Amino acid sequence: MNEHSMPTAQVRELLDALFRVALARVHGQACVRDYLQANPLPGPVAAVAIGKAAAAMLSGAAEVLQESLVSGLVISPAGQADVDVGANITHFFAEHPVPGPGSLAAGAGLLAFINELPANCRLLFLISGGTSSLVEVPVEGVGLPELERVNRWLLGSGFDIAQTNRVRTLLSRIKGGQLRAFVGEREACVLLLSDVPTNDVGIIGSGLLYPATQPVGVLPDLPGWLSSLL
Repeated sequence: MNEHSMPTAQVRELLDALFRVALARVHGQACVRDYLQANPLPGPVAAVAIGKAAAAMLSGAAEVLQESLVSGLVISPAGQADVDVGANITHFFAEHPVPGPGSLAAGAGLLAFINELPANCRLLFLISGGTSSLVEVPVEGVGLPELERVNRWLLGSGFDIAQTNRVRTLLSRIKGGQLRAFVGEREACVLLLSDVPTNDVGIIGSGLLYPATQPVGVLPDLPGWLSSLL
């Protein structure tokens, strides 16, 4: 050890401290809280939180909005803890990484939640990783067995995330920016916690509120049974 090097124990402590600081900076609750403190959102507000960080992100919103948060919908992976931020919060637990019955129930619940909101209520969308599997409203002719088969195939296909989500979008009524039609003219704020390399808002969560901003290009050859669904 030269005279300027740190003892191994100190190096470990420093790396551990840096790791914990980095985690804290990207924690869903802190990210949403800090954003809304710097960018106040007029009420009344209804929040829709979807993804693996949904509960944490909604907690951050509730911390700032307080009484302005009049209702909320949370869609998160089965097995996660419930969220406790007050009354009027509906929580769906759904399947990940392959959609299941909970994903379809969450999709129906999402559309009903938006449709039933008062006209003066602003929407706050909080989207994080896992959203693509957790919530779905499939196109006509595609049911749960087809969705499960497609997603299992995609997971082993070697497709990148843009190609994978392109296929998912073609089978969905809400992905690829299509959820925006259900929101209508209502004002909405969208906060996304990215888990994709390009941070493309049209790829995160399969772009519920945004179409892909970068061209996917030609998809690799698909098996016949999958092509017949598209």
